[in-house]
Amino acid sequence: MLHAPEGFANRLSFSDVKALSSVPYAMQWQATSPLLSDTHPLPLSSTQALRRRQLRLQQITELKKLRESWLSHLLASSALLHERLTLFWSGFFTCEASRVKLSGLLYRQYRLLHLHATGNFRDLLMAISTDAAMLRYLDGATSRKQQPNENYARELLELFTLGEGHYTEQDIKTIARALTGWRVLKPDSRVEFRAIQHDDTPGMLFGRKRSWDLPSVIDALLAQPRLAEHVVERMWREFVSFHPDPVEVRRLAAIFRDANYELEPLWQALFDSPVMEREVKKASLIKSPIELVIGTMRQFRLQAFDVGALVQATSRMGQTWFAPPNVKGWPGGNAWVDGQTLVARQRWLQGAVAAVRPEQLRYATNADLIRAVMPREPVQRLPASAEAHELIELLVQDPVYQLK
Repeated sequence: MLHAPEGFANRLSFSDVKALSSVPYAMQWQATSPLLSDTHPLPLSSTQALRRRQLRLQQITELKKLRESWLSHLLASSALLHERLTLFWSGFFTCEASRVKLSGLLYRQYRLLHLHATGNFRDLLMAISTDAAMLRYLDGATSRKQQPNENYARELLELFTLGEGHYTEQDIKTIARALTGWRVLKPDSRVEFRAIQHDDTPGMLFGRKRSWDLPSVIDALLAQPRLAEHVVERMWREFVSFHPDPVEVRRLAAIFRDANYELEPLWQALFDSPVMEREVKKASLIKSPIELVIGTMRQFRLQAFDVGALVQATSRMGQTWFAPPNVKGWPGGNAWVDGQTLVARQRWLQGAVAAVRPEQLRYATNADLIRAVMPREPVQRLPASAEAHELIELLVQDPVYQLK
């Protein structure tokens, strides 16, 4: 069982995170499948322009429904720690809806990440490398023996495993050839490996020459000590601070390697880290728009809402889910806040807390309310005699509320 430390809820922006046991697959997000398509459109008829426009409108509608379904799930889920870890992986292994196009594939990928969120990192790498959405997004589905595509190979090294500066151009070329032959088949988007389109020519990878395929490439990556450190650094920037502690990174990376890349021991070691506890008290990270919206809705037990309006709100704040700015995902940190997005945040918070019913919050004193809502002491001086509703309005407008 994976336990989040006391006080970690505010870091996650989810107020009722307590613990995670194994979450059955059936408890995962169940999007309304008839509204989602993972099939490729049939060839266009003589009315090609009209048919193309209809398909585009269908894709826009399906993507809107997908975002709303996902946000509704986050608002209702009883397994928020697992959902928060899945959210991390969906930012780690980024996909853009504008390139994937089929909303059903984005849904399938999110379920894949949910399934592996606390599993084994090798299994996660294998699964994401043969995921239909990822194959479409980074052109793996068109990479073949005669013309290997290097897009996924480059991002696998730079973003998913080792980080920039820890590989060579030759490593990219060898991995690109090793990953040829995977196809996303029409019309049902099944993924299939076709050996006839695979390049098994021996190549040099990390100083070793042999024939490579996906399993052997992943094993070679896992043999690099840098991989564990890269993963820990990404986790640290998401949950602890934007400046990873090098000593703690090396310690956690060793735990990760010794556990044969099982993720649950790593997550637990991260949560139990005394360095993390110290850094968390500083509350130096800024909540993402999704964290701000979901955390506020759940923190103040807001029940009546228009989920479509919530999706629009996160977009105005700079985070449209399934539409990151690029393959690196959202940069996070101070990039979440500028003159425009800060105004959007404050306006949404003002409207949201107007619907708060303080009697439903179950805080005995104002001090209890402040401790539950704020990651550290507010900047502004709060009136000692403030009523609960007035106090809530003051708290969400305080700069500290934007932190986690």
